[in-house]
Amino acid sequence: MPIKWDQCKDEFASDGALRDIQVIDATLSDSQRVLDFVRTSAAKSDYTIDGEAAALPSEASSIIASRSTATPLLLFRWGDIEIATHFFGEDDLEFDFRPENVSGQRELDQLLSFVSSVGRLLSKAVLVYHEGWEVSPFFIYDRHTDEITYSPRSI
Repeated sequence: MPIKWDQCKDEFASDGALRDIQVIDATLSDSQRVLDFVRTSAAKSDYTIDGEAAALPSEASSIIASRSTATPLLLFRWGDIEIATHFFGEDDLEFDFRPENVSGQRELDQLLSFVSSVGRLLSKAVLVYHEGWEVSPFFIYDRHTDEITYSPRSI
């Protein structure tokens, strides 16, 4: 059953915190596949190093290696939502977005499309949660069922 905006709109109330999207058991190979996917599928992307525009490297490994001396950031648009990834490490594939960018069914469907696309591409579970609340995801993509489930956050 599709997830409806009225079910989950409270998860996107602006509270000063980002919302995170995390791929479970990520690898460097997964980061490369997602980098290639974003490069070909996102409507628009911008890559910066320490806040300065730069050419997007073709290899995820070189972006991750640069973290020892710089702060790489890839911003891209998936529909109407701006999503960021910071390439924290070889086993850390995480994205974030501003909750106020998801303000209705259209944007919710776009977000869920991104989450399921990444989950399918990598054949891995993907979680969406309030920043700092990784133990309490409100959306979970299950690779076995190819579905996203919604569980209201409980604090």
